[in-house]
Amino acid sequence: MITKANSYMGMMELTLRQMFRSKKFPILLMITCSPVILVAYAMTQQDVSNQPYDFLKDFVFILFIQIILILVPLLYATSLIRDEISNKTISFLVTRNLARGESSMIRFIAHLPVSFAIVALPVILTYAYVGIAKGGLSSNADVLGSYLILILIGVIVYSAFFYLLGILLKHPLMIGLLFAFLWEVILTNMPGRIPYVTIMFYLRSIGSALIDGGMISEFETLSLTYSLTALTALTAVFLYIARRRFSRMDLI
Repeated sequence: MITKANSYMGMMELTLRQMFRSKKFPILLMITCSPVILVAYAMTQQDVSNQPYDFLKDFVFILFIQIILILVPLLYATSLIRDEISNKTISFLVTRNLARGESSMIRFIAHLPVSFAIVALPVILTYAYVGIAKGGLSSNADVLGSYLILILIGVIVYSAFFYLLGILLKHPLMIGLLFAFLWEVILTNMPGRIPYVTIMFYLRSIGSALIDGGMISEFETLSLTYSLTALTALTAVFLYIARRRFSRMDLI
C-alpha cells in the first residue's frame, strides 16, 4: 500500500530528477559560475587586488543578488507546473496518492535546494578563490554567510512568485522577464516610496542589516524585522493562491 510519506518522497524525487536531467541545469550552472572568471581577472588589477573583499561585496550584490537571484527562480519555478501542462504529462502528477494542493506544494519545496545551489555555488567559489589567492577568508566568512542567507530568502520569495505565474499564465516566461528586469530593477531604484512595491527593496533592506559596508548599505532601507515580515507574508500569499488555483484548474 502506498503511504502518504512514500507519495511525498516520490514527488520530490521526480521533481529533482526532472531538474537535474533538464537542459537548463548545465546551462544555468555554466552561466552562473562563469563570473568566477571575471573575479579572477579583477584580482589582477591593483586597485581591486588591494581591497578584494570590498570589491566582492559590490560584485556579488550587483550580479548575483540583482540579476542571477531573479533569473534562476524565474526559469525553474515558472516551469514546474506549466511544462507538465504544456507537455500533457500533468495527469501523472495529479493521479498519485496526493491531493492537488499537496502535489503543488511538494513540487515547489523540492525544487528549492537546486535553485539555491545554482545561485549560491558561484558565490562560494568566488570567495574561496579570493581566499586562496589573497587570504583573509576567515575574517570575511560572516559576509559570505550573510550573502548565502540573503540568497536563500530571495530564492524562496522569487520562486513563490514565479511559481504562481507558471500556474496562472500559459506563457509566464515573458511576463516574468518583464517583472524581473523592469519592475524589480527600475522601480527598486526609484525615489520615494515607490521601491516598497518591489521584492528587491526588502531583500536589499535585509542585506543592509546583515552586511556592513559596500554598495548594499548605501540605499534607503527598512528594518530587518519589517522586511522579513513583509517577505514572509508575500511568500505565504503567493503560495496560497498558487495552491488554490492549481487545486481548481481544469486539467482534462
